[in-house]
Amino acid sequence: MQYFVGIVPPGEISDKIIQIQRQHGDNRLEPHITLRPPVKPIDVPAWLRVIEQ
Repeated sequence: MQYFVGIVPPGEISDKIIQIQRQHGDNRLEPHITLRPPVKPIDVPAWLRVIEQ
């Protein structure tokens, strides 16, 4: 499985982004800012512990 790290903007900003996405037919993921692109960690539990810290 692949994971990424992202920040979800506050509700009002997310709502506006979703409106724009709907106009253009692209709303695969909730609005976010990617901090770490998708990776396939070898040791998922260890990777998640580091991210949570």
